[in-house]
Amino acid sequence: MIPTNKGILGRRWAAVAALGIVSVTAVELYAPRPRDKRHGAYSLPGGHRRPGRNGHRTAAQMTSQRVSSQRTHSVNVRRRAYVAQVNSHDSNTSNTRDTLVTPSKGRRIRLLRVRVIQELAAGCHLWELYFGTGADITINPDNAIDILDIPDLGEASTRTFLREEGPRGLRDEVLSGRWLGTPPTTVHKVIVEYSDES
Repeated sequence: MIPTNKGILGRRWAAVAALGIVSVTAVELYAPRPRDKRHGAYSLPGGHRRPGRNGHRTAAQMTSQRVSSQRTHSVNVRRRAYVAQVNSHDSNTSNTRDTLVTPSKGRRIRLLRVRVIQELAAGCHLWELYFGTGADITINPDNAIDILDIPDLGEASTRTFLREEGPRGLRDEVLSGRWLGTPPTTVHKVIVEYSDES
């Protein structure tokens, strides 16, 4: 008679009865079922093997297959070519706009830093720095970069911008400078550090 217990013991009794096994001990029923490595099925007491369902894999087998089917892909990221350039320019001595740097055809200027040096005494002066060909920095405020206060026999500079963080002009847009107010009577040295970008 098969026990009415619906636990593991009842299930094993039912499996034993289904196979027609007439003699089995309690020890065999309670013993853990060894794995049949050849067929992927569980063995029952008395050396009988419980047949598995053909064409069906266990959850563990399916999980291991999904994990093993994963692939590691590497992506090569091409960064924009970066070459820092330096241009030395002699300022004018008027309030007329002065072109400091002209980008290569179809390219843009990315500013890194600008220094203005007064080599001969001429007093303190203000100097505008901006993109474009406007007569002064107020023509297009969006193009403004900085206004430097040049001391007598001294120098001033913009902040130093990190790579790809500095102000960038439009394609073919020049970098301009201009004296604000009374211009100096001596030529100043303007050092422009920049990159020419696509």
